[in-house]
Amino acid sequence: MNMFIGWNWVGILLWIVAIIFLIWVIHFIRVKQLMLIISTQKSFDKKLFATYVGLLVVSIAFIGTMSWLSFFRPVDMTNKTDVDISTKYHQLELNQVKTGYYYVTAQKSENGKQPIVSYTYLTNGSKTTISSRNGTVSRGSDAINMDASVYPWNKKQVNEYDTKTGHAFSAEMTIKYKKTFLNGLGVRSGHVAGYYTLLRVPSADFILSETSK
Repeated sequence: MNMFIGWNWVGILLWIVAIIFLIWVIHFIRVKQLMLIISTQKSFDKKLFATYVGLLVVSIAFIGTMSWLSFFRPVDMTNKTDVDISTKYHQLELNQVKTGYYYVTAQKSENGKQPIVSYTYLTNGSKTTISSRNGTVSRGSDAINMDASVYPWNKKQVNEYDTKTGHAFSAEMTIKYKKTFLNGLGVRSGHVAGYYTLLRVPSADFILSETSK
């Protein structure tokens, strides 16, 4: 039933119409061509060809528009009419290993093609592992580093938590499409658009680097 959250039913109906229309166009062209060959012994007619092209253009444009709305329309994270953004903050806990205490374990790729594969951290007694594509570690003077700065953080809230936790916290952002008509056209209404996690540590000494096997 999640597919029908908000306006998604409109997008689903339009996708069905677009696919049915494309099938009908293909069937129409096939029938007309067979009738043309049978009645005139010819396989080409200018008027029919123009009709075919017109129908195919409309059908492809219809499918293309629906594809753009569903798969390729970029997410504007600063547009509050398009997305909802929520952020959960947790204090990082030290994880003890043989070599010392660390807040974050950075898993490196053995072949070196992707320097960092994932980050693992401990909050509320539970370990969490995230992909490096959806997270970053900030260890400089600013709580929000360059990688994380492209996301719409509440800077005041981040800085307050940075001071409160002694520069050791996780900020887990969830970006969700609002239940709007436009998002419904792309069957996105109410769905999660993305995640991003900012891991804050006092210094690089609190990051343990490991190589994946």
